[in-house]
Amino acid sequence: MDRQFQLSILPESHLAVAQRQQNQWRGGVTVLSCVNLIQPYSLVEQDNCFSL
Repeated sequence: MDRQFQLSILPESHLAVAQRQQNQWRGGVTVLSCVNLIQPYSLVEQDNCFSL
């Protein structure tokens, strides 16, 4: 999982956005996709993402 978090820190946010969109179509947002869009080191932002 460390590698995934390192990738999320990179300026490749468009990948995270695409993942979130796909998850939204499924009817649910995964924790990783949500955290990647906001802050990969802040799990508190999870709640905000699920609230949306």
